[in-house]
Amino acid sequence: MSDALSTGMGSLDTKFRRGGFVPGSVVAVQAPPAALGRVVLYNLAAGRPTTYLPVGPVGERQLAVLREAGDLEAASLTVEQLPGASPGQALQTLLDTLELPPGGTVLMEPVDPVETDVSRSQYAALLSMLARRASEADGLVGLLAVDRDTTPDHRWLTIHEADTVLTLLHEVSTRSVRDHVALEKLHPEQELRDDERVFRLPRSLEIDIDTKQNLSP
Repeated sequence: MSDALSTGMGSLDTKFRRGGFVPGSVVAVQAPPAALGRVVLYNLAAGRPTTYLPVGPVGERQLAVLREAGDLEAASLTVEQLPGASPGQALQTLLDTLELPPGGTVLMEPVDPVETDVSRSQYAALLSMLARRASEADGLVGLLAVDRDTTPDHRWLTIHEADTVLTLLHEVSTRSVRDHVALEKLHPEQELRDDERVFRLPRSLEIDIDTKQNLSP
C-alpha cells in the first residue's frame, strides 16, 4: 500500500509531510460557483483509475476537461451518471455493487442534489458507504460541495463526515482574479510541513469549459 495518494497538485502535495492524501480519505472540496472547485476536484484523480459520478447531464467537453486535469487515459475513466431527480436512490444502488481497483478514486459533483434529496440518516449511510469503498481500496473519494445562496440541508454532514476539507477562496479585484485553497480540515493522520494552511492556486494550466469559466490546478 502506498503511504500517500497524490492530490494531483504538486503545490498541495508538498504541504503534507507524507506527500499527499492518506489512503482511504474522503475529501470535500467547498467552493463558490465562480471559483475553481471543479478543476481542483478533477485534479484529485491524479492519473489513478477513476469512477466519475456526475449528478445530471454531462457533455463530452466536460469529460475532456476531467481527463486533462486528472491526467487520465480514456481506459482509466468510468462514468456513472446519476439522475438530477432522486439521485440519492441511484447512488445507493450504485454503491451496493461498486468495487474500486487498488488506489482507485471516486469523484462526485455536485454533491448538493444528494444533500437535499434524502433524509439525514440516509445521507449519513451514503457517506459511510463511500468512505468504506475508499478504505477497502486504499483509494480516495472526492466530493464537490458548491456554495449556494441557501445552504443544502445536509451540507454540515458532508463537512463533518469528510476527513479532509479543502475550501476555495475566490477573490476578485479591479486588477485580478485569484483563487486560494484553505486546508480547513485535515485527516487525523495527516501532518503539515509548516503552519501555513492557505495557499494560492498556481496558474500553470488553464482550461476554458462550456461555462466560460477559467479553470486552473
